[in-house]
Amino acid sequence: MSALEPLARQVLQVGGCSPLSADSAGADDDDPARRYQIAVALQICLDRSPGFVTDHLRRLLLELAPEISSLKIKLGSLEHAVGELEATRFAPTTRLRGQSRWYFGGLHYYGNQIGPGNTYRVGNPEGTGSLYSLQDALTLTYDIQLNFDSSFSGKDLLRIRLRAGDGAYSGLRGNLVTPMSRLDGVTPFCSPGSQQRGDCRNNILSLDKIYYRLPLGPAFTLTFGPRLGQKDMLAIWPSLYGTSERILSAFDYAGAVGAYSDVKGGGLGLSWRQPGRKSHYWVASAVYVAAGAPTGIPSEGGLLTDASRGATTLQLGFVGQGWAMVGAYTFNQAGARQDEIITPLSAQTWPTWAPGLNGAVQSFGISGYWDPTKASDWVPVISAGWGFNQNNYSLSGPNAASPLLRAHC
Repeated sequence: MSALEPLARQVLQVGGCSPLSADSAGADDDDPARRYQIAVALQICLDRSPGFVTDHLRRLLLELAPEISSLKIKLGSLEHAVGELEATRFAPTTRLRGQSRWYFGGLHYYGNQIGPGNTYRVGNPEGTGSLYSLQDALTLTYDIQLNFDSSFSGKDLLRIRLRAGDGAYSGLRGNLVTPMSRLDGVTPFCSPGSQQRGDCRNNILSLDKIYYRLPLGPAFTLTFGPRLGQKDMLAIWPSLYGTSERILSAFDYAGAVGAYSDVKGGGLGLSWRQPGRKSHYWVASAVYVAAGAPTGIPSEGGLLTDASRGATTLQLGFVGQGWAMVGAYTFNQAGARQDEIITPLSAQTWPTWAPGLNGAVQSFGISGYWDPTKASDWVPVISAGWGFNQNNYSLSGPNAASPLLRAHC
């Protein structure tokens, strides 16, 4: 055994560290492998028990100074490499949550007003114009959503949602005869009007939403982003209907499709929840979202312009144990609506943002829900809502309502 071995064993024993292994025992002091092995054991001992200092330790450190110096250099390089790997790895606070739905079904009509080729005329409110074919074929479609949720502090949320579908021309997406039975999302960004014009596209993965949510203290939450919906910013959505499947999408808008128009675009919202309570608490929200937020021409879009197609919502509600009651007021600018949640009559009379048919819609809604028992999925929940819309039209100026619309109003 070399002279270095007994000294190292004595130092490790005094420091209360693990003894040297018997590997390479008997090697002389010039054996590089054994010297590095002793240096590693000594360095581990010093890291675990940094307080002890003896003459034997000083002698051993002097003897192994080259090896210990080399170890520190290699350890520094290793820590740097690990740091680079940590910086490029997928963040543990980022989650991918996917959802895929398939829809199989169709619509069937009967009655003396149902023709074999059409049930609705595309054109002006008098019903003149081209015929629109009845969509009563049996169809199979899909809808897929991919949510990327990230957090910087564990309390905030950055959400990016990608979406695709192939139901652009399905009767369950845009059939004008039964707007209340439309499915939501069997193809994104396709309204019944776009469907009529042939502007819809299938099987295209698109950015559906991107927004950031940040808590401001114990009671307030700020949400903003270039593409989000009214629903993403409110303190509460006062309906339990349609959280899984929205085949009757009109009922998912809390019974008040004007107050909860759920316009999608760029916006900002501030919500408040009464702090310090897990149940029986008040909530409030102030939300603004504009469908025309990305457009740079003020006469065609932008934020806070007459053509923004924006919706401003004020909400106040109370949440109890398994129930809630909420009131909301929304000022909808011309064009601020979702086509899939309103009837054809509402679509014809709702002011658009195009010149010649300007105006706004003031909407009020009282909605609530009641879950008799949270423990059972067999007991139905109850959601109810009442809404009132007041359409206002500009009757003078360059964007005055047309004489035809005035006659029908």
